[in-house]
Amino acid sequence: NDPMKWDRSIKNIMSIIEQNRLPAGVKPLQYLPSSDGRKAVCLWEAGSLKAVQEFTERETAGARNEYFEVQEAAAIGLPKAEELARAA
Repeated sequence: NDPMKWDRSIKNIMSIIEQNRLPAGVKPLQYLPSSDGRKAVCLWEAGSLKAVQEFTERETAGARNEYFEVQEAAAIGLPKAEELARAA
């Protein structure tokens, strides 16, 4: 509901990523913001959904976030394990 606050949150998260200060086991894969800046889809790799929730809730306090685990076998376009290993 507050695009300026969201923009600040995203800039802070990007800074955390660039400084390698993410929680252990949490890795960003994709950030897909809508053209109007009101919504975004973020794809994370993590040991648990809870790890992603704790991090994003802390960094986006006040935003309405929704979470779900991806059914990898049915997904289209996910990075393959080999690609993720090379990116690490």
